[in-house]
Amino acid sequence: MNTFTKNTIHTIFTNLAILVIGLIPSIIIARVLGPEGKGIYALSTVFVNFLMVFASLGICSAVNYYVAHKDFPLPEIFGNTLVITLVVSLFSMAAGAVFIVLFSGKTISGVPTSYLYLSLFLVPFCLIILNLGHIFIGLQKIKQYNSIMIIKNSLDLLFIFVLLYIFKFGITGAIVSHIFSVLISSFIVFVLLSRLIGKISVRLHIDFIKKISAYGAKAYLNGIINIFSYKADIFLVNFFLNPMQVGFYASAAVLAGQLWIVSNAASMALFPSITGETDEHKRRRFTPFVCRASLLITFIMVLFFYFLSGWLIPFIYSSVFSPTIKPFQILLIGVVSLVTWQILSGDLSARGKPELNTYIYGSSIVLNIILNIILIPKKGIIGAAWASVFSYTAASIGALYIYCRITGNLWTQVILPQKDDFKAYVRIINNIWRRNDAG
Repeated sequence: MNTFTKNTIHTIFTNLAILVIGLIPSIIIARVLGPEGKGIYALSTVFVNFLMVFASLGICSAVNYYVAHKDFPLPEIFGNTLVITLVVSLFSMAAGAVFIVLFSGKTISGVPTSYLYLSLFLVPFCLIILNLGHIFIGLQKIKQYNSIMIIKNSLDLLFIFVLLYIFKFGITGAIVSHIFSVLISSFIVFVLLSRLIGKISVRLHIDFIKKISAYGAKAYLNGIINIFSYKADIFLVNFFLNPMQVGFYASAAVLAGQLWIVSNAASMALFPSITGETDEHKRRRFTPFVCRASLLITFIMVLFFYFLSGWLIPFIYSSVFSPTIKPFQILLIGVVSLVTWQILSGDLSARGKPELNTYIYGSSIVLNIILNIILIPKKGIIGAAWASVFSYTAASIGALYIYCRITGNLWTQVILPQKDDFKAYVRIINNIWRRNDAG
Protein backbone atom coordinates (compact mmCIF):
# COMPACT_ATOMS: atom_id res chain seq x y z
CA MET A 1 0.00 0.00 0.00
CA ASN A 2 3.04 2.31 -0.12
CA THR A 3 2.09 3.03 -3.72
CA PHE A 4 -1.31 4.17 -2.47
CA THR A 5 0.28 6.63 -0.04
CA LYS A 6 2.56 8.08 -2.71
CA ASN A 7 -0.26 8.32 -5.24
CA THR A 8 -2.61 9.94 -2.74
CA ILE A 9 -0.07 12.51 -1.57
CA HIS A 10 0.92 13.32 -5.14
CA THR A 11 -2.74 13.72 -6.09
CA ILE A 12 -3.40 15.98 -3.09
CA PHE A 13 -0.55 18.29 -4.08
CA THR A 14 -1.72 18.15 -7.68
CA ASN A 15 -5.25 19.06 -6.62
CA LEU A 16 -3.86 21.93 -4.56
CA ALA A 17 -2.15 23.20 -7.69
CA ILE A 18 -5.37 22.68 -9.65
CA LEU A 19 -7.31 24.48 -6.91
CA VAL A 20 -5.07 27.53 -7.19
CA ILE A 21 -4.89 27.42 -11.00
CA GLY A 22 -8.60 26.65 -11.35
CA LEU A 23 -9.75 29.33 -8.94
CA ILE A 24 -8.34 32.15 -11.06
CA PRO A 25 -10.53 31.41 -14.14
CA SER A 26 -13.51 31.14 -11.81
CA ILE A 27 -12.69 34.57 -10.39
CA ILE A 28 -12.25 36.06 -13.87
CA ILE A 29 -15.56 34.56 -15.06
CA ALA A 30 -17.40 35.84 -11.98
CA ARG A 31 -15.94 39.34 -12.11
CA VAL A 32 -16.21 39.82 -15.89
CA LEU A 33 -19.58 38.15 -16.49
CA GLY A 34 -21.28 38.93 -13.17
CA PRO A 35 -23.77 36.63 -11.38
CA GLU A 36 -26.19 36.25 -14.31
CA GLY A 37 -23.46 35.66 -16.91
CA LYS A 38 -21.75 33.17 -14.62
CA GLY A 39 -25.09 31.42 -14.16
CA ILE A 40 -25.62 31.12 -17.93
CA TYR A 41 -22.07 29.80 -18.36
CA ALA A 42 -22.61 27.29 -15.53
CA LEU A 43 -25.88 26.06 -17.06
CA SER A 44 -24.23 25.62 -20.48
CA THR A 45 -21.33 23.57 -19.11
CA VAL A 46 -23.51 21.56 -16.71
CA PHE A 47 -25.71 20.65 -19.69
CA VAL A 48 -22.63 19.13 -21.34
CA ASN A 49 -21.68 17.37 -18.08
CA PHE A 50 -25.07 15.67 -18.06
CA LEU A 51 -24.74 14.73 -21.72
CA MET A 52 -21.27 13.27 -21.15
CA VAL A 53 -22.39 11.13 -18.23
CA PHE A 54 -25.31 9.74 -20.24
CA ALA A 55 -22.88 9.07 -23.11
CA SER A 56 -20.08 7.61 -21.00
CA LEU A 57 -21.78 4.18 -20.62
CA GLY A 58 -19.59 3.54 -17.57
CA ILE A 59 -16.60 3.01 -19.88
CA CYS A 60 -14.07 4.86 -17.72
CA SER A 61 -14.83 2.73 -14.64
CA ALA A 62 -14.67 -0.47 -16.69
CA VAL A 63 -11.36 0.53 -18.32
CA ASN A 64 -9.89 1.32 -14.91
CA TYR A 65 -11.04 -2.04 -13.55
CA TYR A 66 -9.75 -4.22 -16.41
CA VAL A 67 -6.44 -2.38 -16.73
CA ALA A 68 -5.84 -2.95 -13.01
CA HIS A 69 -6.79 -6.64 -13.41
CA LYS A 70 -4.49 -7.03 -16.46
CA ASP A 71 -7.10 -9.10 -18.30
CA PHE A 72 -6.34 -7.71 -21.77
CA PRO A 73 -3.24 -6.45 -23.61
CA LEU A 74 -2.80 -2.70 -23.18
CA PRO A 75 -2.63 -1.92 -26.93
CA GLU A 76 -6.08 -3.49 -27.36
CA ILE A 77 -7.51 -1.62 -24.36
CA PHE A 78 -6.04 1.63 -25.68
CA GLY A 79 -7.29 1.21 -29.25
CA ASN A 80 -10.71 -0.19 -28.46
CA THR A 81 -11.38 2.46 -25.82
CA LEU A 82 -10.44 5.21 -28.27
CA VAL A 83 -12.67 3.84 -31.05
CA ILE A 84 -15.64 3.38 -28.71
CA THR A 85 -15.15 6.88 -27.30
CA LEU A 86 -15.13 8.51 -30.73
CA VAL A 87 -18.25 6.64 -31.88
CA VAL A 88 -20.11 7.44 -28.66
CA SER A 89 -19.08 11.10 -28.93
CA LEU A 90 -20.65 11.49 -32.38
CA PHE A 91 -23.94 9.97 -31.25
CA SER A 92 -23.87 12.09 -28.09
CA MET A 93 -23.40 15.35 -29.95
CA ALA A 94 -26.28 14.45 -32.28
CA ALA A 95 -28.50 13.56 -29.32
CA GLY A 96 -27.52 16.79 -27.60
CA ALA A 97 -28.47 18.83 -30.66
CA VAL A 98 -31.87 17.12 -30.81
CA PHE A 99 -32.42 17.83 -27.11
CA ILE A 100 -31.60 21.51 -27.60
CA VAL A 101 -34.11 21.81 -30.44
CA LEU A 102 -36.93 20.02 -28.62
CA PHE A 103 -36.50 20.66 -24.91
CA SER A 104 -33.98 23.39 -24.04
CA GLY A 105 -36.61 26.14 -23.87
CA LYS A 106 -38.51 24.22 -21.21
CA THR A 107 -35.63 22.75 -19.20
CA ILE A 108 -32.85 25.38 -19.50
CA SER A 109 -34.79 28.61 -19.75
CA GLY A 110 -32.85 31.85 -19.91
CA VAL A 111 -29.88 30.30 -21.74
CA PRO A 112 -29.47 31.20 -25.45
CA THR A 113 -29.29 28.03 -27.55
CA SER A 114 -26.13 29.29 -29.28
CA TYR A 115 -24.20 28.68 -26.05
CA LEU A 116 -25.62 25.18 -25.72
CA TYR A 117 -24.73 24.27 -29.32
CA LEU A 118 -21.22 25.63 -28.84
CA SER A 119 -20.79 23.61 -25.65
CA LEU A 120 -21.44 20.38 -27.58
CA PHE A 121 -17.92 20.62 -29.02
CA LEU A 122 -16.61 19.86 -25.53
CA VAL A 123 -18.03 16.33 -25.62
CA PRO A 124 -15.49 14.31 -27.69
CA PHE A 125 -12.41 15.85 -26.11
CA CYS A 126 -13.73 15.57 -22.55
CA LEU A 127 -14.67 11.91 -23.13
CA ILE A 128 -11.21 11.14 -24.51
CA ILE A 129 -9.59 12.66 -21.42
CA LEU A 130 -12.02 10.79 -19.16
CA ASN A 131 -11.87 7.33 -20.73
CA LEU A 132 -8.23 7.19 -21.84
CA GLY A 133 -7.14 8.97 -18.68
CA HIS A 134 -8.45 6.05 -16.63
CA ILE A 135 -5.87 3.80 -18.27
CA PHE A 136 -3.24 5.79 -16.35
CA ILE A 137 -5.21 5.33 -13.13
CA GLY A 138 -5.61 1.58 -13.68
CA LEU A 139 -1.85 1.31 -14.21
CA GLN A 140 -1.35 3.39 -11.03
CA LYS A 141 0.43 6.00 -13.15
CA ILE A 142 -1.21 8.68 -11.04
CA LYS A 143 1.58 11.21 -11.60
CA GLN A 144 1.02 11.20 -15.35
CA TYR A 145 -2.72 11.56 -14.91
CA ASN A 146 -2.25 14.40 -12.43
CA SER A 147 0.14 16.15 -14.80
CA ILE A 148 -2.53 16.09 -17.50
CA MET A 149 -5.05 17.65 -15.11
CA ILE A 150 -2.60 20.43 -14.24
CA ILE A 151 -1.93 21.09 -17.94
CA LYS A 152 -5.67 21.17 -18.70
CA ASN A 153 -6.40 23.66 -15.93
CA SER A 154 -3.39 25.78 -16.87
CA LEU A 155 -4.66 25.95 -20.45
CA ASP A 156 -8.09 26.92 -19.12
CA LEU A 157 -6.48 29.77 -17.22
CA LEU A 158 -4.47 30.91 -20.24
CA PHE A 159 -7.40 30.95 -22.67
CA ILE A 160 -9.85 32.47 -20.17
CA PHE A 161 -7.38 35.25 -19.44
CA VAL A 162 -6.82 35.99 -23.13
CA LEU A 163 -10.33 35.55 -24.55
CA LEU A 164 -12.42 36.76 -21.62
CA TYR A 165 -10.29 39.14 -19.57
CA ILE A 166 -8.27 40.80 -22.37
CA PHE A 167 -10.52 40.54 -25.43
CA LYS A 168 -13.86 40.59 -23.54
CA PHE A 169 -15.49 37.88 -25.66
CA GLY A 170 -18.05 37.22 -22.91
CA ILE A 171 -19.77 33.89 -22.38
CA THR A 172 -18.74 32.72 -25.86
CA GLY A 173 -15.10 33.38 -24.96
CA ALA A 174 -15.44 31.39 -21.73
CA ILE A 175 -16.89 28.36 -23.52
CA VAL A 176 -14.38 28.52 -26.40
CA SER A 177 -11.56 28.74 -23.86
CA HIS A 178 -12.71 25.47 -22.33
CA ILE A 179 -12.98 23.85 -25.77
CA PHE A 180 -9.40 24.82 -26.63
CA SER A 181 -8.05 23.53 -23.32
CA VAL A 182 -9.70 20.09 -23.54
CA LEU A 183 -8.82 19.75 -27.24
CA ILE A 184 -5.11 20.23 -26.53
CA SER A 185 -5.29 18.11 -23.36
CA SER A 186 -6.95 15.19 -25.17
CA PHE A 187 -4.14 15.24 -27.74
CA ILE A 188 -1.59 15.17 -24.89
CA VAL A 189 -3.38 12.17 -23.34
CA PHE A 190 -3.16 10.31 -26.65
CA VAL A 191 0.55 11.10 -27.11
CA LEU A 192 1.50 10.11 -23.54
CA LEU A 193 -0.40 6.83 -23.76
CA SER A 194 1.17 6.05 -27.13
CA ARG A 195 4.62 6.52 -25.61
CA LEU A 196 3.73 4.51 -22.50
CA ILE A 197 2.10 1.56 -24.25
CA GLY A 198 4.22 1.62 -27.38
CA LYS A 199 1.53 0.86 -29.93
CA ILE A 200 -2.21 0.94 -30.45
CA SER A 201 -4.49 -1.80 -31.76
CA VAL A 202 -7.71 -0.48 -33.30
CA ARG A 203 -8.95 -3.97 -34.22
CA LEU A 204 -12.13 -4.43 -32.23
CA HIS A 205 -11.78 -7.06 -29.50
CA ILE A 206 -15.30 -8.44 -29.02
CA ASP A 207 -14.56 -10.08 -25.65
CA PHE A 208 -13.14 -6.82 -24.29
CA ILE A 209 -16.13 -4.85 -25.54
CA LYS A 210 -18.53 -7.37 -23.96
CA LYS A 211 -16.75 -7.25 -20.62
CA ILE A 212 -16.41 -3.49 -20.36
CA SER A 213 -20.05 -3.22 -21.42
CA ALA A 214 -21.11 -5.61 -18.66
CA TYR A 215 -19.03 -3.87 -15.99
CA GLY A 216 -19.82 -0.44 -17.38
CA ALA A 217 -23.55 -1.17 -17.25
CA LYS A 218 -23.25 -1.75 -13.51
CA ALA A 219 -21.34 1.51 -13.03
CA TYR A 220 -23.31 3.47 -15.64
CA LEU A 221 -26.42 4.13 -13.62
CA ASN A 222 -24.24 5.11 -10.68
CA GLY A 223 -22.56 7.74 -12.87
CA ILE A 224 -25.93 9.13 -13.92
CA ILE A 225 -27.06 9.25 -10.31
CA ASN A 226 -23.83 10.99 -9.32
CA ILE A 227 -24.28 13.78 -11.85
CA PHE A 228 -27.89 14.25 -10.79
CA SER A 229 -26.78 14.52 -7.18
CA TYR A 230 -24.02 17.04 -7.89
CA LYS A 231 -25.63 19.06 -10.68
CA ALA A 232 -29.43 18.63 -10.76
CA ASP A 233 -29.82 21.38 -8.19
CA ILE A 234 -28.28 23.83 -10.71
CA PHE A 235 -31.17 23.21 -13.12
CA LEU A 236 -33.74 23.25 -10.34
CA VAL A 237 -32.45 26.58 -9.05
CA ASN A 238 -32.79 27.95 -12.58
CA PHE A 239 -36.26 26.40 -12.98
CA PHE A 240 -37.65 27.88 -9.76
CA LEU A 241 -35.54 31.06 -9.68
CA ASN A 242 -33.31 32.49 -12.46
CA PRO A 243 -29.76 32.38 -13.94
CA MET A 244 -28.53 35.05 -11.51
CA GLN A 245 -29.36 32.81 -8.53
CA VAL A 246 -27.65 29.97 -10.41
CA GLY A 247 -24.55 32.18 -10.55
CA PHE A 248 -24.60 32.65 -6.78
CA TYR A 249 -25.30 28.99 -6.02
CA ALA A 250 -22.84 27.60 -8.59
CA SER A 251 -20.09 29.77 -7.10
CA ALA A 252 -20.80 28.34 -3.64
CA ALA A 253 -20.94 24.75 -4.95
CA VAL A 254 -17.71 25.03 -6.97
CA LEU A 255 -15.79 26.55 -4.06
CA ALA A 256 -17.12 23.99 -1.56
CA GLY A 257 -16.32 21.13 -3.93
CA GLN A 258 -12.64 22.07 -3.90
CA LEU A 259 -12.48 20.88 -0.28
CA TRP A 260 -12.96 17.27 -1.40
CA ILE A 261 -9.32 17.48 -2.39
CA VAL A 262 -8.22 14.79 0.08
CA SER A 263 -11.13 12.37 -0.30
CA ASN A 264 -11.08 12.60 -4.11
CA ALA A 265 -7.35 11.89 -4.15
CA ALA A 266 -7.71 9.00 -1.72
CA SER A 267 -10.66 7.51 -3.60
CA MET A 268 -8.80 7.71 -6.93
CA ALA A 269 -5.74 5.93 -5.52
CA LEU A 270 -7.81 3.47 -3.47
CA PHE A 271 -9.53 1.79 -6.43
CA PRO A 272 -6.48 0.17 -8.06
CA SER A 273 -4.95 -0.55 -4.63
CA ILE A 274 -8.00 -2.48 -3.42
CA THR A 275 -8.55 -4.11 -6.82
CA GLY A 276 -4.99 -5.46 -6.82
CA GLU A 277 -4.97 -6.51 -3.14
CA THR A 278 -5.73 -10.21 -2.57
CA ASP A 279 -5.43 -10.22 1.24
CA GLU A 280 -8.94 -9.52 2.57
CA HIS A 281 -7.62 -8.77 6.06
CA LYS A 282 -5.47 -5.96 4.66
CA ARG A 283 -8.44 -4.66 2.70
CA ARG A 284 -10.61 -4.59 5.82
CA ARG A 285 -8.01 -2.61 7.75
CA PHE A 286 -6.85 -0.30 4.99
CA THR A 287 -10.08 1.25 3.71
CA PRO A 288 -11.34 2.31 7.19
CA PHE A 289 -7.98 3.97 7.89
CA VAL A 290 -8.22 5.90 4.62
CA CYS A 291 -11.78 6.94 5.48
CA ARG A 292 -10.89 8.12 8.99
CA ALA A 293 -7.87 10.09 7.78
CA SER A 294 -9.88 11.71 4.97
CA LEU A 295 -12.66 12.69 7.37
CA LEU A 296 -10.24 14.23 9.86
CA ILE A 297 -8.33 16.30 7.32
CA THR A 298 -11.51 17.41 5.52
CA PHE A 299 -13.13 18.44 8.83
CA ILE A 300 -10.14 20.62 9.72
CA MET A 301 -10.21 22.31 6.30
CA VAL A 302 -13.97 22.88 6.52
CA LEU A 303 -13.67 24.58 9.91
CA PHE A 304 -11.00 26.90 8.53
CA PHE A 305 -13.05 27.89 5.48
CA TYR A 306 -16.28 28.26 7.45
CA PHE A 307 -14.87 30.97 9.68
CA LEU A 308 -13.02 32.57 6.75
CA SER A 309 -15.93 32.54 4.28
CA GLY A 310 -17.47 35.90 5.26
CA TRP A 311 -14.28 37.62 4.12
CA LEU A 312 -13.08 35.17 1.47
CA ILE A 313 -16.03 35.11 -0.94
CA PRO A 314 -16.38 38.91 -1.35
CA PHE A 315 -12.60 39.11 -1.69
CA ILE A 316 -12.52 36.46 -4.42
CA TYR A 317 -15.69 37.19 -6.38
CA SER A 318 -16.44 40.81 -5.28
CA SER A 319 -19.14 42.06 -2.90
CA VAL A 320 -21.79 41.43 -5.59
CA PHE A 321 -21.49 37.72 -4.71
CA SER A 322 -22.22 38.18 -0.99
CA PRO A 323 -25.43 36.07 -1.33
CA THR A 324 -23.05 33.14 -1.98
CA ILE A 325 -21.72 33.16 1.61
CA LYS A 326 -24.60 31.45 3.43
CA PRO A 327 -25.15 28.56 0.96
CA PHE A 328 -21.37 28.04 0.91
CA GLN A 329 -21.30 27.68 4.70
CA ILE A 330 -24.18 25.20 4.59
CA LEU A 331 -22.56 23.18 1.79
CA LEU A 332 -19.44 22.84 3.93
CA ILE A 333 -21.46 20.53 6.19
CA GLY A 334 -22.20 18.42 3.13
CA VAL A 335 -18.52 18.36 2.20
CA VAL A 336 -17.74 16.51 5.43
CA SER A 337 -20.81 14.28 5.31
CA LEU A 338 -20.05 12.98 1.79
CA VAL A 339 -16.46 11.90 2.49
CA THR A 340 -17.53 8.51 3.87
CA TRP A 341 -19.50 7.83 0.69
CA GLN A 342 -16.59 8.83 -1.55
CA ILE A 343 -14.15 6.45 0.11
CA LEU A 344 -16.45 3.47 0.69
CA SER A 345 -17.99 3.63 -2.78
CA GLY A 346 -14.47 3.30 -4.20
CA ASP A 347 -13.92 0.18 -2.09
CA LEU A 348 -17.22 -1.36 -3.21
CA SER A 349 -16.43 -0.68 -6.88
CA ALA A 350 -12.96 -2.20 -6.47
CA ARG A 351 -14.62 -5.36 -5.14
CA GLY A 352 -16.55 -5.58 -8.42
CA LYS A 353 -19.82 -4.38 -6.88
CA PRO A 354 -20.46 -0.94 -8.42
CA GLU A 355 -24.17 -1.72 -8.59
CA LEU A 356 -24.36 -1.37 -4.79
CA ASN A 357 -23.27 2.24 -5.17
CA THR A 358 -26.12 2.69 -7.62
CA TYR A 359 -28.70 1.49 -5.09
CA ILE A 360 -27.28 3.70 -2.36
CA TYR A 361 -26.90 6.88 -4.34
CA GLY A 362 -30.10 6.28 -6.27
CA SER A 363 -32.03 6.57 -3.03
CA SER A 364 -30.14 9.71 -2.04
CA ILE A 365 -30.78 11.46 -5.37
CA VAL A 366 -34.52 10.83 -5.07
CA LEU A 367 -34.31 12.46 -1.64
CA ASN A 368 -32.23 15.30 -3.11
CA ILE A 369 -34.71 16.10 -5.87
CA ILE A 370 -37.72 15.92 -3.54
CA LEU A 371 -36.05 18.23 -1.01
CA ASN A 372 -34.98 20.66 -3.74
CA ILE A 373 -38.53 20.85 -5.08
CA ILE A 374 -39.82 21.52 -1.56
CA LEU A 375 -37.09 23.85 -0.29
CA ILE A 376 -36.03 25.99 -3.27
CA PRO A 377 -39.42 27.73 -3.71
CA LYS A 378 -39.49 28.48 0.03
CA LYS A 379 -35.85 29.14 0.88
CA GLY A 380 -34.17 29.81 -2.47
CA ILE A 381 -30.52 28.79 -2.80
CA ILE A 382 -30.33 28.26 0.97
CA GLY A 383 -32.89 25.49 0.53
CA ALA A 384 -30.89 23.98 -2.32
CA ALA A 385 -27.81 23.87 -0.09
CA TRP A 386 -29.68 22.09 2.71
CA ALA A 387 -31.14 19.59 0.23
CA SER A 388 -27.59 18.67 -0.81
CA VAL A 389 -26.46 18.27 2.80
CA PHE A 390 -29.30 15.89 3.67
CA SER A 391 -28.85 13.78 0.53
CA TYR A 392 -25.05 13.57 0.98
CA THR A 393 -25.53 12.43 4.56
CA ALA A 394 -28.04 9.78 3.48
CA ALA A 395 -25.60 8.44 0.86
CA SER A 396 -22.79 8.14 3.40
CA ILE A 397 -25.02 6.38 5.93
CA GLY A 398 -26.14 3.91 3.26
CA ALA A 399 -22.58 3.22 2.10
CA LEU A 400 -21.41 2.76 5.69
CA TYR A 401 -24.19 0.27 6.43
CA ILE A 402 -23.58 -1.87 3.33
CA TYR A 403 -19.78 -1.74 3.66
CA CYS A 404 -19.96 -2.92 7.27
CA ARG A 405 -22.34 -5.73 6.31
CA ILE A 406 -19.93 -6.95 3.61
CA THR A 407 -16.68 -6.64 5.56
CA GLY A 408 -17.78 -7.22 9.15
CA ASN A 409 -16.13 -3.97 10.27
CA LEU A 410 -17.86 -1.91 12.94
CA TRP A 411 -19.09 1.52 11.85
CA THR A 412 -17.06 3.09 14.63
CA GLN A 413 -13.90 1.58 13.12
CA VAL A 414 -14.67 3.23 9.80
CA ILE A 415 -15.44 6.82 10.77
CA LEU A 416 -14.25 7.46 14.34
CA PRO A 417 -10.56 8.06 15.21
CA GLN A 418 -8.77 4.98 16.58
CA LYS A 419 -6.00 4.93 19.15
CA ASP A 420 -3.32 3.83 16.67
CA ASP A 421 -4.19 6.44 14.03
CA PHE A 422 -1.88 9.13 15.35
CA LYS A 423 1.08 6.73 15.31
CA ALA A 424 0.25 5.83 11.71
CA TYR A 425 0.09 9.50 10.72
CA VAL A 426 3.48 10.14 12.32
CA ARG A 427 4.95 7.09 10.57
CA ILE A 428 3.65 8.23 7.18
CA ILE A 429 4.99 11.76 7.69
CA ASN A 430 8.39 10.39 8.76
CA ASN A 431 8.54 8.15 5.69
CA ILE A 432 7.76 11.10 3.45
CA TRP A 433 10.34 13.23 5.25
CA ARG A 434 13.04 10.56 4.88
CA ARG A 435 12.18 10.05 1.22
CA ASN A 436 12.52 13.78 0.58
CA ASP A 437 15.84 13.88 2.43
CA ALA A 438 17.07 10.92 0.41
CA GLY A 439 15.94 12.66 -2.77
